[in-house]
This record gives sequence, C-alpha cells and structure tokens, in this order.
Amino acid sequence: MTSDDIRQRLCAVLSAIQSDSGLAAPALSDSTRPLTDLPGFDSLAAVDAEVRLSEALGVDLEHIPFKSDTTGNQLTIAEIVAHLVEKYGPGIAIASKNQADAEEKSP
Repeated sequence: MTSDDIRQRLCAVLSAIQSDSGLAAPALSDSTRPLTDLPGFDSLAAVDAEVRLSEALGVDLEHIPFKSDTTGNQLTIAEIVAHLVEKYGPGIAIASKNQADAEEKSP
C-alpha cells in the first residue's frame, strides 16, 4: 500500500465522519489540518477516525497524530500520512496483502 492509498483512505474516513455527523465536509488536501479546517472535528471525532482508519487499513492503529507530539502544532493530512507510513508502513503492507489474498480466496 502506498502513501497515496493511505491518504485516500484517511480522506475518505474524515469525509465520512463529517457527513455522518451532519457537518460540512470541505474538500480535503495535503495542507488540510483536520482539527482546525474541519468544522466540529474534535477529540471524539479523532478517536472515531482512528477506529475507522484502522478498519480501512487492516492495521490496529494506536494513535493518529493530529497534533505534533513535540511541538503541539496541528498536523496537516500530508504530515499525518507521513507519520503513518513511517510508523506502520510494513504492517499496512502486510495487512493489505493478507486482505487481498483473502478476497481472492472468497467465492
């Protein structure tokens, strides 16, 4: 799975959360900062995003960094994706392969 795949799934999850919450879902880009740019996106929505993205990627994510652990600055989608690739890249690739293998075996 590439960083583009992860970005697409993250954006789909964020858009779905906004839509399911009845909130505006603005267009998302690499420079979008979910905590400030998505209306009503808060710590509860962040937990929901972790659960949904874990399911979408097939990996148990411990934490999606919406803020920098060192500076406290809010991260952009590009920065979040880079962190996920760095931390979970091999696990995401394995989960993706296992999911594809399971789909091939399904009748």
